[in-house]
Amino acid sequence: MTNLGQIVNNQLEMVKRERNELERKYAQFPPGKLLIAKDRKWEKWYCSFEGKRTLIPKKEKAYAEQLAKKRYCDARLKDLQKEQAACEAYLRRQRQAPASAQYRDPANPYWSLIFSEQSTDPVQQWYRTTFMSNPEYPEQRIHKASSGHFLRSKSEVLIDEMLSRHKLMFHYEEMLIFSDGSYYYPDFKIYSPKTEQFIIWEHFGKMDDHSYAVKTYRKIDKYIGNGYLPQKNLLLTFETKRSPLDYEYVEMLIEKFFVK
Repeated sequence: MTNLGQIVNNQLEMVKRERNELERKYAQFPPGKLLIAKDRKWEKWYCSFEGKRTLIPKKEKAYAEQLAKKRYCDARLKDLQKEQAACEAYLRRQRQAPASAQYRDPANPYWSLIFSEQSTDPVQQWYRTTFMSNPEYPEQRIHKASSGHFLRSKSEVLIDEMLSRHKLMFHYEEMLIFSDGSYYYPDFKIYSPKTEQFIIWEHFGKMDDHSYAVKTYRKIDKYIGNGYLPQKNLLLTFETKRSPLDYEYVEMLIEKFFVK
């Protein structure tokens, strides 16, 4: 879902790539700084280095050009540094959940009073409403499902495909705000016609990575501490390189928790 945060994040990634490229080029330029002295009839080039100024002969134009490009590269790097700082400052502020976001959740007790004129079916309204999605690392969403969604992994595509096949209403990486003001972007938020409630589905795909597994356990603990219970309103799936997520298991979970 395109939003200003994603645009800023995309710009930040481009700025970082350009900075890295320019820093590599800058390191290859000759030492010193080009100075140009001009009069009406003449122009002289000098190289300033370690407090000394040396005249550059006109026949060494290529050398002067390298120093000129170095000056431009230095100025561009300073511009990019400022732009990167501005993008990062904006994203830090944006990570604070908007005050109005909680009211756009149909589960919020105020929702029906605020948006009652828009739809008589709160679930349909939720499904059609624009939502705050995860703005981080949009370049990782490279796997396209038949639903048109771009996801971060092939396993998420499998889940998306199966949910769509069963004509279930769901959002991918919709902001979920907890009572303490913190928030996650769960993989899927799905409405279950079977239980008539929303269910969060988180898939953890690198459980053979120790640091990833530790973060996973902390995340699950956070969910439980906020009233989300595994196999009730929180579905958890896991995989490792040797044990990938498979079609049959996803189908079984959907049949059990969503299909009447």
